[in-house]
Amino acid sequence: PQNAESALKIAIDAPPPPPAEPIQPTPYEPEPPKYQWHNPEAARHSARVIMDEYNLLWKEKDLLCDIIQCESGFNPNAKRINNPASIDRGLFQINNYWHPLITDEMAYDPEFSVRWACKALKNKQIKTFWSASIGCWNKDGKYNVMI
Repeated sequence: PQNAESALKIAIDAPPPPPAEPIQPTPYEPEPPKYQWHNPEAARHSARVIMDEYNLLWKEKDLLCDIIQCESGFNPNAKRINNPASIDRGLFQINNYWHPLITDEMAYDPEFSVRWACKALKNKQIKTFWSASIGCWNKDGKYNVMI
């Protein structure tokens, strides 16, 4: 019978295993952007994904998407010059006169815009911020109970 000492000697005297195949590096593939804004369908999807992070109800997401559709048609670069001192910018057409703390960089950043609008919804500011386009996004008063 083989004892522990002789088993250890056999293990030590055994030839080493052959070297493993070298690991070939895989080509680097950057992660795709988390949100896509290159066309209206992708922008709508990305906006709703962000809205999910705020635990918005389906109807609340519909409301914000209807506002985006009316304001910019889901174009994050949309710009409307009302007059030299009043410019609407980005997905939600955030006005520089009424929201002077929102820089152009912020207003044209679609992720920032959607997050800002989610907070506006939670703070019950929808009717105040988007009153000029209420006839478009609140046709037939479908969102009256929410705003």
